[in-house]
This record gives sequence, structure tokens and C-alpha cells, in this order.
Amino acid sequence: MMHRISRAFFQVCHQDATRAVGEGLQHNSSIFEIVRKGWRHACLALLVQGAAQAAEPFDATVLRVVDGDTLWVLPLAIPAASQDGAVPPPAVRRIKLRIEGIDAPEICQAHGAKSQRFLERWVLHATVRVRAQGQDRYRRQLAQVHAPDGQDIAAVMVREGQAWSYRTRWTRGAYAAEERAAQKERLGLFADPQARYPRYFRAEHGPCFVTPRQAPMPRR
Repeated sequence: MMHRISRAFFQVCHQDATRAVGEGLQHNSSIFEIVRKGWRHACLALLVQGAAQAAEPFDATVLRVVDGDTLWVLPLAIPAASQDGAVPPPAVRRIKLRIEGIDAPEICQAHGAKSQRFLERWVLHATVRVRAQGQDRYRRQLAQVHAPDGQDIAAVMVREGQAWSYRTRWTRGAYAAEERAAQKERLGLFADPQARYPRYFRAEHGPCFVTPRQAPMPRR
């Protein structure tokens, strides 16, 4: 979703480059100067970030399927640019991907293992086409992933009832049509009236993998 927000702000920044910011304010106002400088700095940072994220699509071999929306891949050639604009050295070429636009069940919740196995059958050890679109808060690359036959993996996962379209407060996501079709056919997890959207499952139960705190050393 972040890349869509970035594009929207880019358009606003581009528009403001052609006219005065806060043209209705008094230009001798110190508040106006603060707002103007802050806005320009924010736009500059956004444009730099957008340039760093504009990596070219690349082919990669899927090494591991973590769950229904997360993969480890090995690029067949080093991508032109990583998220921070730097080319990764060959020794650290593996990339953890989060498939953009969907939310699959957590591996420890109902239907999680089925979703993982379904995705494995599609892409494990196969060569896929990857278009990176930014990072999430866990530093995974958000990416569109296409199967060897060209199909959009995200669309397949939702259409077959193995994931939800990733929704926000304002929209049901890019794959809302595929989700409605799967719900109508009661496919996969949509056949279960108790299936929980992963965000709500995490809010109630926490993440599947929690690193336990180190036990305190016994006193002597």
C-alpha cells in the first residue's frame, strides 16, 4: 500500500512545484516559512525514496515458502537496485518477499498450513517474476510475484480461497473481486464461517513466533 500512497503524494508535490505553497497566507509570516520549508523537505525525501524503490523486475528461484504470503527467493541476477538504492553483494542475495495485496492466514491459525502448502505447489523451486514495490515494517520486500506461466500469484491465492485481499480502512483491496468470487463459491478458507482475518487473529493471539525472554540467572 505504501507505494500507492507515495505515488499520490508525488503527484501533490509535483503540483505544488508549479505554484506557491500556502498562497493564501501572508508571505512575511514566520509560520508560512516553517510550513513551506517543511513541505519542501518532505517532498524531497519522498522523491528520493521513490527513486530508490524503482527497481526493475527480476527473475528469482523460490527457495522457501514461509506461509501463504511470504517467500524466500534467490535472484537469478542481482537486481538493479534494492530498497535503499544499493546493490546487494552476492553473499547476501537471498531476499525475503511479502506478496503485495493479500493477507494469508497465519501459519499457526486455522487454514494457515493449507495456504502455505497451496503456495508451495505453485512456486517452490520454480522461477518467478518479481517486481519489488517497497518494504513493510518487518523489512520484507513487498512485491508482485508472477508464476512461470505469467499468472499473478496474489490473484490466484485469493481466487482459490487461500488468502484474503489486503484491505484497509477505506478499501477492500486490489483483489476484492477475486475474494467475492471465492466467497460465493465457498472455496478454501471461505467455506469456514469461523475463518478469521489475520489482522484480527494477531490482535487476539499475537504473532505465531515469539522469542521467549532469556531466563534470569539463578542467584548463588
